[in-house]
Amino acid sequence: MIETPKVEEKIKINNPCPDKFDVELVSVDGNSYQQEVKFSVMITNLDVNKSINVYNIKCYDTEGNIVSASSRRFDTRTNIPVKAEFYLRDKILPSKVHKFNALVINIDGCEVEFRDVPINWN
Repeated sequence: MIETPKVEEKIKINNPCPDKFDVELVSVDGNSYQQEVKFSVMITNLDVNKSINVYNIKCYDTEGNIVSASSRRFDTRTNIPVKAEFYLRDKILPSKVHKFNALVINIDGCEVEFRDVPINWN
């Protein structure tokens, strides 16, 4: 029997403010034992040196649940990437949730959305 190679789903990104910042989803890691998920984003500020507020973070899972994460504020320098990590507050069952339909983060009033985000469970 010939196995078909697994095709990786591409994460779709909607950034309505590409002139203000670049944002990249670095990782989405789940801890099966603690039923926690941590995700990392890389944000590059394109404006002159300023503070960035990241807030109203929501993940929409495949079970119909909405899970949120803490807000964060940090200083950035122009065109220098900054990595930020966020922990989801609610427990997530690894046996039921393998990806997020959407992960939404608000960066200084711009709502960035990642779609079809797989969770790397350990």
